[in-house]
Amino acid sequence: DMSVVAYHMALFVGRAGHVLTPELRSELRTSMESAL
Repeated sequence: DMSVVAYHMALFVGRAGHVLTPELRSELRTSMESAL
């Protein structure tokens, strides 16, 4: 279920967001939006 995957990705990004670059963050967001 994509909503579960998106939820866990959001949790992960929330925890690891400080180490992610803005480029990677926008890339993750784009792939999540296209998956919904």
